[in-house]
Amino acid sequence: MLAIDRNSSLFRLVHHHGFKIRILPDSFHRRNRFVYRKKKLSTFFPYFNLYYRSSFVLTQTEKMNNKIATGIWLVFAGVVFLLDNFNLIDFNFASVFALWPLLLVSMGLNLLLQNRPNGRLIVIICNILLCAFVFYRGITSQNYRNFTSWTNPTPKDTSGNYNEHVSAAWEEHIHSATLTLSGGASKFSFQTNHDSTQLLAAHTTASAGALRLTSKGDQKVQLGLTSAKPNRGSNVPIEISLNKRPLWNFAFNVGASSITGDFRDLEIGKIEVNSGASSMELHLPAPTNGTSQIEINTAASKIKLYIPKEAECRVETGTIVSNNKFEGLEVVDGNERQSKGFEAATNRYDIEVSGAANSVSILRY
Repeated sequence: MLAIDRNSSLFRLVHHHGFKIRILPDSFHRRNRFVYRKKKLSTFFPYFNLYYRSSFVLTQTEKMNNKIATGIWLVFAGVVFLLDNFNLIDFNFASVFALWPLLLVSMGLNLLLQNRPNGRLIVIICNILLCAFVFYRGITSQNYRNFTSWTNPTPKDTSGNYNEHVSAAWEEHIHSATLTLSGGASKFSFQTNHDSTQLLAAHTTASAGALRLTSKGDQKVQLGLTSAKPNRGSNVPIEISLNKRPLWNFAFNVGASSITGDFRDLEIGKIEVNSGASSMELHLPAPTNGTSQIEINTAASKIKLYIPKEAECRVETGTIVSNNKFEGLEVVDGNERQSKGFEAATNRYDIEVSGAANSVSILRY
């Protein structure tokens, strides 16, 4: 079987010499990219069946594989840019440029697996794995944290003399305080403040920390603590001290960070956690302000909350592919668990957990 263009010189030649030509419709070629027939040859003169194709037409399977692979990479890039813009992750874009050959690998897989049994499924799985590898490299690699340092690396500050402090003063009329913590690639450590003149104090010894504290409100103070993305390095250590007199509410909006805190001397109203690829370990006090709400919205994170043995608690989970552990709680209905005295308790914890690929543990002390 030969396939020739109708406008080619070969077509005019064979037509001039009287060879038989069979014109096949385009629908035939869309169903069959390759047609296998034996050439018919005579002993004394050639006799050919020549088939005409007006254009090269990709099969529907090839088109679908290309669209799926392109869609996976576009969705991946969009999600990464969005999470990075909201400081939920600290993605190292400069470092992943060295992985550009993976795009060639993806294209090669599409070609190799076309018209293969389960080829479409294999293409999807392989491209998702490639995206997962790029994501892991982007949030863990510390080489060239930005494009400027890629071409002109900035040497680390090794003098050991850097020390940055930010603080908010305590005033007697303050009843409650809400702290919104934002940042990426940092290591936050909370403790009770022994200095009664300060509502909050934070400091870091890493020059990449770049702390910024905002405060507004009178009796109900709104605090915002932001750690800028480091140019180089990761896990910037930041220590935060809190005054134990007001009622505290927390909102943690962090990515690729670690948070540890001993809140046992504080009074907790609400905790909201929005994180990705992070770890958190908090020791909470016994609830004393009615129902204390805890909302955990995470992905690929490890969360540990320690609550007193006598504290009543309810947990509702909506997680996917997660490993959860809840001590002292009984299954009530589907994804809901609670302690025996939760319904009758005045002071209690109400915890909601959502996300994917997490490890969430509610432990007792």
